[in-house]
Amino acid sequence: MPDRPIPLYDLVISPAAKRRVRDVLQSGWISSGPVVDELETTLSMSLDLAHVAAVSSATAGLELALRACGIGRGDEVIAPALTFVATVEAIRRTGATPVLVDVNPDTWTICPEEVGRAVTDSTRAILSVDYAGMPADYSELRRLARQHRLRIIADASHAIGALWNDKSLVHAVDVAVFSLHATKNLTAGEGGVVASRQPRLINAVRILARHGMTTTAHQRRRGAGAYDIPEAGLKANLSDLLAALALGQLERFSTDQNNRRRLVERYRMGLAAQARPIIMQAATPHALSGDHLMVVRLVDARRAQRDRVRERLRGEGIETGLHYRPVHTFGAYRPLAHDRLRHTALLADQFITLPLYSGLSGRAVDRVVASLGRAYERYCPAGHHRSS
Repeated sequence: MPDRPIPLYDLVISPAAKRRVRDVLQSGWISSGPVVDELETTLSMSLDLAHVAAVSSATAGLELALRACGIGRGDEVIAPALTFVATVEAIRRTGATPVLVDVNPDTWTICPEEVGRAVTDSTRAILSVDYAGMPADYSELRRLARQHRLRIIADASHAIGALWNDKSLVHAVDVAVFSLHATKNLTAGEGGVVASRQPRLINAVRILARHGMTTTAHQRRRGAGAYDIPEAGLKANLSDLLAALALGQLERFSTDQNNRRRLVERYRMGLAAQARPIIMQAATPHALSGDHLMVVRLVDARRAQRDRVRERLRGEGIETGLHYRPVHTFGAYRPLAHDRLRHTALLADQFITLPLYSGLSGRAVDRVVASLGRAYERYCPAGHHRSS
């Protein structure tokens, strides 16, 4: 009997989430309202996220965070080239200019040394990315931000549940933006969360996310009166329907995170036992990963070899992913390319994302590790006895 396929991720909707969604459907109010308010309050308390605004996506949240920080036309924002395009897309939508820099070759997060080189008189912010759930080097980024009077906005789409100095990432940056997309550790199906210790920024995000209106439709229904629009915004509010899904999933979040951490450790032990040059992401000092993605690097492999390894795994029923094709290799962003992105280019050719989700079994992890080892041995023999 053939082995069952192992997907890259698998979403299980909890009974609590289904119940909460039914309650909202029966309430007669499914747009932004009291359930969104409840989600914001619950996230603030349970995950130490300080002040919170729930929005329609992390992409919208990044744009809103940048705008709330006063970033716009004529400004430069430094970001890593190794990220999903949404990071850079959000910068462009404010009218600011993205400046791409390389990543640390071990942690795969934005390289502070390269950030320092990229600062100009026009630089206003650093947009870090907590790649795969691993916090960036905020000790060094904060030093640079103080030195050059810059804002730090964290694209923490992968990093809900991650810690820096035993605290939420909100305590490391001006604003952190988390994703509630269907594939994320905590999901609303679609959605995002903007969090900050600065209530003024979050209030600005809330207003901008509803076209700039000073009151919500639900508040006006309850007698809030007329609204003003002091600044043009956009449509980026989260609905009660999606907030209900997130609230239900939040009840099992701690258990799911613990499961993920156990699975990552099992991957670590299995790969170490093989003694092949297949390495995992190194930890940033003082940081705990959110363990969103299980990315490994096939040291010494070329892109074609990496692709053949993926094909072999697919043939054995194991789904894999690529995170990410560098931003500057896409047509719309090629003008951002330069010659100091060496690590980004190398890593992108050697990365494979392996299955990771709370319901994955330890036996399935062992099967993935064994299959990966065999495929590496077959297609990457030149690197079999070499180290990184």
